[in-house]
Amino acid sequence: MDSDTSDTVGDGQQNTPCDNLFHGYAGFWKRLAAFCIDISILIVTGICLLLLAVFIAPRDKFAILTVMWLALCLSNVVIPWLYFAGFESSSFQATPGKMAVGIKVTDADGNRIAVDRASRRFWGKILSVLIIFVGYLMAAFTRKKQGLHDIIAGCLVVNKSKPRWVKAAVTIVISVAGAMIMFFVGILLPATSGSVLTSKMIAMKNRAKDIYVGIIEANTAREGLGLESVLPKSGEKMEAADDIDIPQMTFANSSDYFTVLYDIENYSTPQTWSPFANGFDYSKFAGAGVPVSPSRSKRLKAKNNAWTIAANITGEMSDRIPVIVSRNIDPTSLIPREGDLRQQFIRPSEEFKTPFGNQGFILIRKGGTTLHMITSKPVNLHILYVNPSEEELQEIRDAFQKIKYLTP
Repeated sequence: MDSDTSDTVGDGQQNTPCDNLFHGYAGFWKRLAAFCIDISILIVTGICLLLLAVFIAPRDKFAILTVMWLALCLSNVVIPWLYFAGFESSSFQATPGKMAVGIKVTDADGNRIAVDRASRRFWGKILSVLIIFVGYLMAAFTRKKQGLHDIIAGCLVVNKSKPRWVKAAVTIVISVAGAMIMFFVGILLPATSGSVLTSKMIAMKNRAKDIYVGIIEANTAREGLGLESVLPKSGEKMEAADDIDIPQMTFANSSDYFTVLYDIENYSTPQTWSPFANGFDYSKFAGAGVPVSPSRSKRLKAKNNAWTIAANITGEMSDRIPVIVSRNIDPTSLIPREGDLRQQFIRPSEEFKTPFGNQGFILIRKGGTTLHMITSKPVNLHILYVNPSEEELQEIRDAFQKIKYLTP
C-alpha cells in the first residue's frame, strides 16, 4: 500500500503548503532583529512628533499638556498600528525591519494578509506583552515559530528570497531615520528649547504678578485704615514690623522683605501666622531653576528667591518705573542716564544666573504692566520706558535719585 509520508512530520502533525516555501519559518532572533529596527524607527518618529506638538501648542500649560497627551497617544498607539498593519498588509508583506532581515508575514497558506488580519495581529501583541512577553518568546519554541499574536491572527512569519532592492530599501530607511534625527537636532530642538523657555517665563510672570497684586491690595486696604504702606524702604537691616503700626519697614535685601511681608517665620503655625499681603506663597518666589524654599524654613533665603524689588517707591513716581524684576537682571542697568536711551542697554546680573540667564527677563512696572522678553541680544532702555518724552524721562531720572533695588 502506498503511504503518503511527504505531508506528515515526525510528531504526527500535518504540513501546510507553507512548510516548504520561502526557505522555512523565520526564527526568533531574526524576528527580534526586525523588531528592533522597527521600534527604532517608531521611537525617532515619536520623539519628533512630541517635539512638534510642543512647538505648535499654544503657550498655555493646560494646552501644552493636552497636545502632548494627544501626541503620546498617536506615537504609542495609532502610529504603531498604522505602521505594522499597513506594511504587513501591503504588497511588501513586511515592515522595513522585516524587509531588512528578509522575512515577511503571510496567512496559513502563504498568501498576503488583509488589513483586518494585520490589525488583529497588532492588537494581539498587547496580550503577548501583558503576559510578561511570553507571547513573543513562544516564537522560539513553537514548531511554526509563531508568537501568541501570530496564532491569534492565524499568521506565519516566513523567510523569503532576498530581492536585490532590499539593500536599497534598508539604505532608504536608514537615510530617512538619519534625516529625521537631523531635523530634530537642527530645527525642532532649538524651537522646543524656545517653547519651554517661553512656558517657564509665562509661569514666572504670573507668579510675579501675584506678588505685586498682593502688595497693592494690601496697601489699598491699609490706606483705608490710615496705616502705612507695606512697600519696602532701603536700610541696613530688617526692622521689626507690626501690623498696626509700621514706623519703618526697611530692608537690605528682598529676601528679608518677602519674609516679613508674607510672615514666613509663622507660616507653619496658622494660629500666629499674620501676613501683610495675601495671594501668594513660597512657590511664587521660585521656578525656572530657582528651588522652592522648604516649608520648614523660617526665612526666605537668597537661593530660593527669584525676585529683585524696588525700595522707596512713592505714589507720585512714574508708573513706568520697574518695581519687581527677575534677579538675573542687573538692576543698576535699569536706571536711565543722560543721552540716547537707544544706546543704553539692560545687562544680565553677574551674581545671579537664574531664572533665565542672558536669555530673557521679566519685570513689572509700578503701574502694573508687565514685560517679559526672550532675547539673544541686549534690550535698550527706549523699549523699557516705552518711548518717553523728555519731561517724562526727567521725571523717571529724578525718581531714581531715591530708588534703590533690593536684590535677593
